[in-house]
Parts: sequence; structure tokens; C-alpha cells
Amino acid sequence: MIIDDNPLHLNLMQQIANKVKRVQPILAEDALEGFAVLRAIPDIKAVVLDQNMPYLTGSAFLQKLKATKHLQDIPVVIASAEENVAQFLELGASEVLVKPFEFTRFTQILENLRIVAQADIAASKTTHLDD
Repeated sequence: MIIDDNPLHLNLMQQIANKVKRVQPILAEDALEGFAVLRAIPDIKAVVLDQNMPYLTGSAFLQKLKATKHLQDIPVVIASAEENVAQFLELGASEVLVKPFEFTRFTQILENLRIVAQADIAASKTTHLDD
């Protein structure tokens, strides 16, 4: 899922994500809508979100997500013009995408998230078979 209150940024990230094999982004325009999507679609594999949004910042969203038991393992990437990389990582971000970002950097992050999600699915299937 991609969460950004700026329609131009949201559209750009969606276009980039659509070029990554087996990535189908779901879009949300703010953190509140993002949580609504997480409730409606429980199998979201990763979240990319903007830091500076109305209602709830990206870091506040991250803290709330990590405090929610059934959501805490979802990888989160914070996209920010701020360079507080260490702070975002301490809060539990998997990656920090510093704006303006390069197309290849964002694509690589999405590829890594897709690989991790596929490994988690495979491990889950193996665990169920072993039971």
C-alpha cells in the first residue's frame, strides 16, 4: 500500500510500483484512510508512506502500526524530505526513502519488499504443511 496526501507523489509512486513485477499497489490519501484499508484488506504485505501528512504523520502511523499486534510485522518504508533516517529506523521502519528519490532506489526497495513477502508466504505454507 502507498500512502501519500500529495496526489502527484501518489500517482508517481504508483506508476513506478506498477513497473515492478508482481507488485499491485493499493493507494490511500492519508494515514486514516491507510488504517481503513488495513482493516478492510488484512493481507497487505508492505506500506510505503509519506512522513508529512495531515491527521497523522508517517512516524505516528508507524508507531501505531507497530503497536498493533496483527499489523506489527508489516514492513514500512517512510518517504521523507527530512533526513531523520536513524529516527525512522529506530521507530521500526524497514527502509527510509529520502525525497527527492531516484527511480532505481524506489524500485529496488519494492523488489526487496516483494522478495521478503514471497519468502514469508513460502515459510507460512511450509509451516502449515509441517503441522
